[in-house]
Amino acid sequence: MAKYGLCLLALALVFTACGGGSAGATPKATFEAMKAAGEKKDGGALYDLLSPDAQKKVAAQLDQMKATPVDQMQAEVKKQMEEQFGMTFDEMKKMSARDFMAKMFAKMSDEDLKEVKDTVFVSEKIDGDKAVVTTKQGDTEDTLQMVKIDGKWFLADFD
Repeated sequence: MAKYGLCLLALALVFTACGGGSAGATPKATFEAMKAAGEKKDGGALYDLLSPDAQKKVAAQLDQMKATPVDQMQAEVKKQMEEQFGMTFDEMKKMSARDFMAKMFAKMSDEDLKEVKDTVFVSEKIDGDKAVVTTKQGDTEDTLQMVKIDGKWFLADFD
């Protein structure tokens, strides 16, 4: 199932209220930009808020999916891709990681959108060029790892 980790990544980002924009001067500002882009269903802007290392990880996962022969993909996964994300496997194979995220988030469900809107910033803990942002949605708290690059904060990872 690791081959389909990018789909899981998109869902994980939705559930932690990630959305996009331009990286902020503070971790909270980047969270707010992520949330705003999530509310706009702008996965391309979210991709732009990922650190270069996180972008490489997304691209590697997409490349792994692209390398899967169509006949080896589970019919259920192919159907999910077409129904939920509005793309065929062949279309996905031609996309960049940024374009793939943009397409996926454009098709975000109203339920997922509500989760993005309901997620709030709780706190940030900065240690040099790394930070942990705590968010809350309902009774559930989650954390986002961020990294400072050239004076701006980016989402460092999505595990």
